Amino acid sequence: MLMGIFFTMILARLLSPAEYGIVAVTIVFTNLFSIFADMGLSAGIIQDKKLTQDDNNGIFLFSLLLAVFLAVAFFLCSFGIANFYQNAVYVPLGAILAVSLFFFYH
Repeated sequence: MLMGIFFTMILARLLSPAEYGIVAVTIVFTNLFSIFADMGLSAGIIQDKKLTQDDNNGIFLFSLLLAVFLAVAFFLCSFGIANFYQNAVYVPLGAILAVSLFFFYH
């Protein structure tokens, strides 16, 4: 948490207000999608000691499909965000962050 505050302070000094606003919007939406990605799945896997190999394979497939779905949803939402803020920069940022979300949550 302290590192996040520290980096936010640095970004606020280095970026213009418009650029910082773009960063803030992307952080908000990235955090929103991270809430959907977590869903307590990892804690449930760790606590269940009776998982078989088939269970692990099913969980892996589910997490893969969830990561793909969230990445595509985030990319598609970037068009709406760009339209709402009337700034086309959100579309390429959404594409990059969608790939990032896929690898982070899978």
